[in-house]
Amino acid sequence: MNASHSTESVASREAERSLPGNIAELTHHTIDLLRKEMKLAKVEVGEKLDQARQGIANLAFGSLVLFAGVLTLLAAAVLGIGLYIPYWASALIVGGVVTLIGAAMLGKGRADVRPRNLEPERTMQELERDKRLIQEHA
Repeated sequence: MNASHSTESVASREAERSLPGNIAELTHHTIDLLRKEMKLAKVEVGEKLDQARQGIANLAFGSLVLFAGVLTLLAAAVLGIGLYIPYWASALIVGGVVTLIGAAMLGKGRADVRPRNLEPERTMQELERDKRLIQEHA
């Protein structure tokens, strides 16, 4: 009986000794995971800020090009009405092309700065995965 009690006592002490070690290891891994997640979030937010900057630049440049197109179309209308010569046709073609280019650039810029395109997708996926893992092990 004493040998059996002694063996159980040793096993119980080993389990108790490993419990603090396991908790420390779990804490270390959790902190390490959080650091990695924060690093990923920082990188991804930086990428999304770059995308937003590019989108804003496209919006600004697209606005200027569109404005130039409108001015050209206005000049075409003036030339066409004022002179009744073929110059207005070429001015309309040039103005139309410039306007289409500007409109396309505005559309691209607008798409780049939509909120859903600026979300840190990989970070959100990783956090969801981590949440599922924690729920499975809890």
